[in-house]
Amino acid sequence: MAGYIRLIGILFRSFPLIIQFRFHGPLLDARSRQQRAERVRKLLVALGPTFIKIGQALANRPDLVPYEYLKEFEKLLDSVPPFWSPRARWMVRRALSSKNIRFNDAFKEFPKRPIASASLGQVYDCRLQNGERVAVKVQRPGMRRLIQRDIAALMIVARYAEKRKDIGLGLNWTDTVREFSVMISEELDFERERANGELFAENFKKWKDIHVPRFYPEYSTRTVLVMEFIDGKKLTDVSTIRSSGQDPLLAMEIVIRSYLKQLIEDGFYHADPHPGNLRYLTDGRVAFFDFGMAGKLEPEKRSLFLDLLIHVAEKDVENIVKDLAELGFLRSGHAFAEFQPAVEAVFHRYLDSTDRSSIRFHEIVYALSEVVYRYPFTIPTHFTYILRALLTLEGLGMSITPAFSFFRFAKPYAAEMFFLTEAKFMAKKIFDVIFKAPDSRYSWERMKKFSRMVMNYITDKSILDLNDKKD
Repeated sequence: MAGYIRLIGILFRSFPLIIQFRFHGPLLDARSRQQRAERVRKLLVALGPTFIKIGQALANRPDLVPYEYLKEFEKLLDSVPPFWSPRARWMVRRALSSKNIRFNDAFKEFPKRPIASASLGQVYDCRLQNGERVAVKVQRPGMRRLIQRDIAALMIVARYAEKRKDIGLGLNWTDTVREFSVMISEELDFERERANGELFAENFKKWKDIHVPRFYPEYSTRTVLVMEFIDGKKLTDVSTIRSSGQDPLLAMEIVIRSYLKQLIEDGFYHADPHPGNLRYLTDGRVAFFDFGMAGKLEPEKRSLFLDLLIHVAEKDVENIVKDLAELGFLRSGHAFAEFQPAVEAVFHRYLDSTDRSSIRFHEIVYALSEVVYRYPFTIPTHFTYILRALLTLEGLGMSITPAFSFFRFAKPYAAEMFFLTEAKFMAKKIFDVIFKAPDSRYSWERMKKFSRMVMNYITDKSILDLNDKKD
């Protein structure tokens, strides 16, 4: 009964949240806007971990969220109210006991207060008996049962949204909620998070500018995770980074290069790249942590995604639309002829009026929003977290410089991967895609197009020009 009461309460209390955004309005003074943003943040905290996760996703979306809300939601990344520290200490003691380790034999120092508190747990800055500094992440008690109730509430909302074309946005909301349920359940398993982190570290062991913290499996369980302490700067702390003589845009370059590798070469990616999960170290490396949310991408989808990035950077509308259809953005049961004209029109209107160096990922998403109601366009479930990660990265870059463009950064590295990671398929690709026309005859026009693309990338030596760096 208590679960049903909570579920009804969640649904009822969600309406003020919607109203807060809808009636924010430009006529409100700065104080009123700030007060409303604070009320929304507190409402998300009151609704619990699942809704805090939603707020965290919005914290890096300056394109979607007004400034006052953005700053308030940033507090949700690592400033959620903590739970009682004696309870956390007891949970760590119990976890160690399950491994036949006494608490005092493991820890030399265990502070009374956490250094960070997030939706699913909180982190303590501790010392092992050998003097090593470690971060101890302790899961909030009762999380699994609470999140199951929240998911049930979201599923009701999802079914309602799918019936309303004005709020459906072309998404399969029930599948999205199911995928979110699977991912957040995996995030509650700290042993899985450790395994994800170790796989990520293995994938980047040859990269000198990426750092992954060392894990301590001997002290870790499903609810307690012990890892190397990372002392660095958030990428959003632009003034501090610059005052130390470092360039935050160089950090963004490292992050975006790493994401192209994750999505195209590895097929395994960090699905939650908000500023709380990244640090810029004094030696110029970028540290990744919190691997609770991770995704996988099959080889065929990786190749198609790489093609899509290159075709967008080259403003090749015909192939962009074909890539989207092959990636699953065309609803099943519909013909490509229904999908093609409307999507091509959107891309022509946006790309033809946009300089290649100023293409924005979120603007493309918004441009497509007008076709999702009338045409068989949908966002495939397996791509929702990739889109979220890329939009988050673009939002992070825009917080460093308003001139930031994901495609401007990604283009040289996408081209490099096109020629290197696809090398084993290159002979067939050259023959089938470049030299052969649809009617099986040679097409010199396609050959010229390919040559032009090669020259564009060879001559594009810099990621940002001097004017970009001044912003």
